[in-house]
Amino acid sequence: MQRWIIAAGILLLLLVGGGAFGYRSYRLNQPIQPVFLQFPLAPETSPEDRAAAVKSLTLKLREAALLARVTKDAGLTKKMKHATDESAASDLGKRVFVELGEADTPHGRVPVVKIGLQCKVKEYNTMLEASTHFSKALQNR
Repeated sequence: MQRWIIAAGILLLLLVGGGAFGYRSYRLNQPIQPVFLQFPLAPETSPEDRAAAVKSLTLKLREAALLARVTKDAGLTKKMKHATDESAASDLGKRVFVELGEADTPHGRVPVVKIGLQCKVKEYNTMLEASTHFSKALQNR
């Protein structure tokens, strides 16, 4: 009888531990609010000019040279567990987004350009670091 109690206790511990591990893994792999920066635009700009600005920024941010430099500076190959710098740079290029939006300011709502990176919960700190390297790389251009 005592053997059954010990076996049931061990089984219960394994079940609870496995459930906790599974729940933690589930939570860490959920998408999170993207990391992004907002840049205000002049309210008098036309929608066509705003769309052109978004298109040109998207092309600049997805340049292979810029992505390679950010990947190398931030050490994303190792942090994101990629085999090569090129694969890490292409993954980073897929995560970059540029979109139009609006923001509340003390002077009312103004149009903004949102530049950011999509990520999961467990990658949030890595993408924050990558975004700082993006801003440094863009300032050097």
